Amino acid sequence: MSNNWASVLAAAVLLSAAPAAAQSTVSSRQAETLDYVVRPGDTLIDLASAYMNRPLDYRRVQRENRVANPRRLSIGRTLALPVDLLRADPDEARIAGFRGAVSLNQDGVSGAPTSGQIVRESAVLSTGANAFVRLALSDGSHVVVPSNSRVRVSRLRRYAINGAVDHALTVETGRAESRVTPRTRPGGFAIRTPVSVSAVRGTDFRVSFDEASERSATEVLEGAVAVASGEDEALAAADQGVSAAAGAVRLLPLLPAPALARPDAPQTQPQVVFEVQPLPGAERYRGRIAQDAGMIESFA
Repeated sequence: MSNNWASVLAAAVLLSAAPAAAQSTVSSRQAETLDYVVRPGDTLIDLASAYMNRPLDYRRVQRENRVANPRRLSIGRTLALPVDLLRADPDEARIAGFRGAVSLNQDGVSGAPTSGQIVRESAVLSTGANAFVRLALSDGSHVVVPSNSRVRVSRLRRYAINGAVDHALTVETGRAESRVTPRTRPGGFAIRTPVSVSAVRGTDFRVSFDEASERSATEVLEGAVAVASGEDEALAAADQGVSAAAGAVRLLPLLPAPALARPDAPQTQPQVVFEVQPLPGAERYRGRIAQDAGMIESFA
C-alpha cells in the first residue's frame, strides 16, 4: 500500500442496548418445508436415502403428505419436505485476504493464515489492531473481520437435495461485515452474537458485539435483516439499525454519514486525519479505513 492512502470515511451512530442473554427465534427451521416435485423413478424411500439425515425419515414425510404407498409416487406431485430432515453436508470457505496481526484457530492449531487457505466449520478468526481478514464463502459471499475482533465460523453446510448453502458466523467480540449473495431455499446466512441473531438470504450488513456492555448492534446497508433476541424480533431495511439485549430489540434509523472537510486531500503523513463536520443528533462517529476502493478490506 502506498504512503498516499486512498481512503473513504463512512460514519453511523452506534446503537445502544442493555445486557442480556438470548435465544433466537429467527433461524428456527422446525416448521419450515421445501417443495419437491416428484420426478420419474422417485420413491419416498429413495429420497430419504439420498437427501435426508436418516433412511427412516421417509415415514414422517409419508405421514405429513398423506402418501399411501412410499414406493409409489405420482410424477409431478409436490411434496412438502421438512427442512429439519434434510441432510446438509460440510461446506468450505477460504481466506481471500488479510493484513496485520491475524490468527486462525482451526483443528486445534492456531497460527497466521495463508492466502487461499481452506477454512472449515468451527474455525475462529481473530484480528489485532489495524488488521483485517476477509473470508470468501463458496457462493461468492464474503465476510470481513475488522481489527480487534474475534469471529467463529459456526456453520458451513450445503444441502444435498439442491446444493443450497447455509452459513452462520458468531461474533464473540468486535465486528463482522457481510456482503451476502442471494440464497436459495432452504439455505440462508446468519450472524450471531451472545445476545442476538441477524438472519438474511441476501444483503449487505454489519454486526457488532461489545463484551463489556453485552450490547449487540446490526446496521443494514442494503436489503433486509431479521434480528431476534429472546422472543422479540424486528425486521430492518436499508439505512436502519437494530439494538439487541435483554431479550428485546429496538429498531432505529441510521443517521447519514457526516460531511468531511476536504475529503480528497492527499494523506501523506504517518497519521491519517479527517475533519468531520458535526451532524445534529449524532452522539459518536465510526470511521473505516480500507486498503481497497470498494471498502471491503477495512483494517481500521
